[in-house]
Amino acid sequence: MAETRKVNNFQDRFTKLRIRMLGWADKNKFQTSQNSDFKILDHPDRNKSFKEDLTLVCKFENHMELTRVQKLFLNQLWRMYKV
Repeated sequence: MAETRKVNNFQDRFTKLRIRMLGWADKNKFQTSQNSDFKILDHPDRNKSFKEDLTLVCKFENHMELTRVQKLFLNQLWRMYKV
């Protein structure tokens, strides 16, 4: 039972981070012309694109154990993508 809670809490954290990142992207999207798709700019404080950051978050979610560096990186993303 305790292991199930631990897994659910682990997944909940990734879900919250993805929702936060998608909320930031929704707030910062723009349309180049009236009939075009929306574009998402890169985060001004990072040299990576939003898509690359989101891909890494999804990739880390599949790992059951995270290294200290991965945890620090995810905490950095949490602070960067506040709405």
